[in-house]
Amino acid sequence: MRKLREFSRAGALFFSQGLVSASSGNLSVREKNRVYITSSGSFLGRLEHSDIVDIPLREEKASPCRMVHPRKKPSVEKNVHRNIYLRTESLAVAHAHPPSVIALSYEREKLSFEDFEGKSVAPEIPVLSFSNSSASEELEKKLPEILESYPAVSVRGHGAFTAGRSLPEACRIMSSIEFSSRIFIKKKILETVC
Repeated sequence: MRKLREFSRAGALFFSQGLVSASSGNLSVREKNRVYITSSGSFLGRLEHSDIVDIPLREEKASPCRMVHPRKKPSVEKNVHRNIYLRTESLAVAHAHPPSVIALSYEREKLSFEDFEGKSVAPEIPVLSFSNSSASEELEKKLPEILESYPAVSVRGHGAFTAGRSLPEACRIMSSIEFSSRIFIKKKILETVC
């Protein structure tokens, strides 16, 4: 029940802030050798108990996923999440599609924020480009390496991943980078107008 409440709050925050569409994004939490992750296609804005899937931290052929609803499958990004946990000290990972972060990812190799919150939460975020930007082996290998040094990473044209010591922390970082991206874009617009 506690886990559902934690995931529900995070998912509702993402949806209310426009960081995900109805069935995009995913959230996970690591507890020892298990990972609790949202199911594939789940609606983060209104998560139910059956939307949280319990999988082993390390992929095991003989160990199936434990889930409440037998038809639910873990997010397609499950191996990206697993590898982040295996390579970093993070206990939570969030993946969303923040529109302003995505827009800036087309134009920049890194995102640097000038506003107070942006500078304090994530002053610089690398922008990575992949031939397959969703659930690919490239993502599984490169993202954990980046998240060892940065709290967030933007994937060009796809979205962002954040990692933290808790799900609220990972979500706070995601919310902050989108907010700071909006400020950056508005500042650039004002510079061209004034």
